[in-house]
Amino acid sequence: MRPGTENVAGIVGLGAACRIALRLLTTSIERMTELSEALLERLQEAVPGLMLVGDCDERLPNTLNVLFPAVSGRRVLEACPRVMASTGSACHAEREEPSAIVLALGIPNEAALGAARLSLGRGTTMEDVAAAAASLGAAWRLVASRTMAQAV
Repeated sequence: MRPGTENVAGIVGLGAACRIALRLLTTSIERMTELSEALLERLQEAVPGLMLVGDCDERLPNTLNVLFPAVSGRRVLEACPRVMASTGSACHAEREEPSAIVLALGIPNEAALGAARLSLGRGTTMEDVAAAAASLGAAWRLVASRTMAQAV
């Protein structure tokens, strides 16, 4: 605590925001779950072999962590400027290293490099989900074709 007048307006505003959030929580969870399930389904259609990291049901309703097969997740995201996503924690932003958490789940190093974390927000629509899945699928195909060409 510090000396001085408390921010009464801020305290009241926080209380009001908490009441609103509580009232919207159930519908928000249901909506986010529907969107993330649709995103995962569309991604799996666009990217054969794409896998979900973690439990299908016991996870945050607005977040997906997926593994793009046979490519770097970072390269997929670089090839997909329409989608803002992450491959891991901010402290590893400039290095291509698999997430320690993904590795701790027993996922091999090479597969773990394909990880990408996708989050949905309050303003996300089903149209956004469709566009993101299409863009990520196209980016994966581009990166995969480049990777195969380099291997030859």
